[in-house]
Amino acid sequence: MVLERIRRQADRLGIRNTKHMNRDDLIRAIQTAEGREPCFDQPHCRASLHCRCDWRHACRAEPEPTRGLILSANVIIGRQIVMKLSSEYGWDMTFVRQDRQAYALIQNGDIDVVIADLNSVDIGGMPVLTYVRHHWPSIMTYAIARNDDPFLKKLARDMGGCLGFFHRVKGQIELDTRSGITVPASPPGPRTDASGPALPSFR
Repeated sequence: MVLERIRRQADRLGIRNTKHMNRDDLIRAIQTAEGREPCFDQPHCRASLHCRCDWRHACRAEPEPTRGLILSANVIIGRQIVMKLSSEYGWDMTFVRQDRQAYALIQNGDIDVVIADLNSVDIGGMPVLTYVRHHWPSIMTYAIARNDDPFLKKLARDMGGCLGFFHRVKGQIELDTRSGITVPASPPGPRTDASGPALPSFR
């Protein structure tokens, strides 16, 4: 019945020979007809937080969940992200507070994504992301960073290959996966109350 609904949707979009297509091919044909990337059930999309298409829940219904680690000195933030990724995406995340724990898990070779806190300098979040990018390029990287620090975000993208950034807004974890990070021509001066409210610090 579900397949028939998908086939009818494909027919409405003018896709031909739908009776000879399986579910995955039908969905990819629909994505193409809608002007989207035909990414359904493809490895680069199946585990990606960027995906916002109508098929993402079916796409992520995989027997093997995405496995990852979160490196942060802030237990509250770390656990909030674990809960968010577990409940919304079905990811199997491990929370660690020391970089040596992160390196050990990465070297075991069973990690799909690494999320590192850039606000706590002592735990070495940036070096971990840089290490992953250069030695384990198949692992996706994200960072926990202040939403009002474009320079740190740009550095994380350039050095660590970060695909997005987690930040806290009114006690809730939000994710920014926009590809572009706007950086002013010169570094900003010290923040004052007049420049707008700062987001809560992770420290």
